Amino acid sequence: MPWPHSLTYICGYIFLLLTPLQFSKKIRAKNIRFHRFSGWLVAASALIIGITALVMSFKMAIGGAVETAAATFTFALFFLFALCKALYYIRNKKILLHREWMIRMFAIGLAIATVRPIVGLFFGFSSLSPHQFFGIAFWIGFTLHAILAEVYIRRYRYQPL
Repeated sequence: MPWPHSLTYICGYIFLLLTPLQFSKKIRAKNIRFHRFSGWLVAASALIIGITALVMSFKMAIGGAVETAAATFTFALFFLFALCKALYYIRNKKILLHREWMIRMFAIGLAIATVRPIVGLFFGFSSLSPHQFFGIAFWIGFTLHAILAEVYIRRYRYQPL
């Protein structure tokens, strides 16, 4: 496995292991230093993942222009945008806005895991070729996660007293 590929895998593991811990109230309350340190590890990993996704969207597209130019590239940009907004808000001590943008970023980061079963459903129940349905599967997976993140944020948004 070449070096850049290994780095992406390592960053993916860090992202998947540490990001859920960022949302734990107990961890934040008991050990804010761990929360902050792991938060910077998550941010650095997410930056590498997002940049890699942008590059890979043009080099490894199975689904052609629909997948590449639209789904993968669009959501990689949104992933990086959400990360930048989250970092901006935490630096400006706007904790609740930081949390909302981290939720968006995490949801898009997890979407690739949802795309895989959707692709499996297309393989099993469709007569389309992978070139025809990969783009559709990516759009479904990423859009579903973006919508679920927004529903969650609006459902559990903290209301000022």
